[in-house]
Amino acid sequence: MKQETLLERLRLKTHTLHKLVEETSISKSLMNSELTRDQYIGYLQKVLIMHTDTEKNVFPLISPYIKDLAERQKSDKILRDLKSLNSVIKISNFDFIDKEFQATVNFSFGIMYLIEGSTLGGVHLLRNIQAVLGKEGDVPRLFLNAYGNETGSKWKNFIFALTDYEKTSSEKDADEILDGAIYGFKRAYELFKTN
Repeated sequence: MKQETLLERLRLKTHTLHKLVEETSISKSLMNSELTRDQYIGYLQKVLIMHTDTEKNVFPLISPYIKDLAERQKSDKILRDLKSLNSVIKISNFDFIDKEFQATVNFSFGIMYLIEGSTLGGVHLLRNIQAVLGKEGDVPRLFLNAYGNETGSKWKNFIFALTDYEKTSSEKDADEILDGAIYGFKRAYELFKTN
């Protein structure tokens, strides 16, 4: 019997949580024809928390393994989008990375699976956001279009980096990567369901 790859295991183990995130009201609003500018701003405020915490806590741990990590930073793009929308940055007491975070390379790779996967999914969100809010003029989209035409290749390069890392990893390491991905999706769900 063929053994599941790490990527297959990641997809399987996070599937239910992924669906939960998609079912939050903020996620649903992004794909709705009634999307408002304030809802888009609210979404950007939330992903700013996620990306700021990830860049601060996760990026330093995996920087030796992902060569183009600097190009994957998105918090500055989110800030610029919010500024273009004339939005005041809200101070939140929600920490995306909380006390359950394990400061290891394995766990961090799991969180990056969420972060990079959501960037890939952002392309689909952008279509609706542009269609609905674009009627009012240009929609700031530096974040959702962070990689531009390289979105697909950036995802593939991340998967190559993860696969290369996995080759020298133990089963325990793979389990810890899975734990990191599950943690990331759970935190995203908690973040997205808050007001």
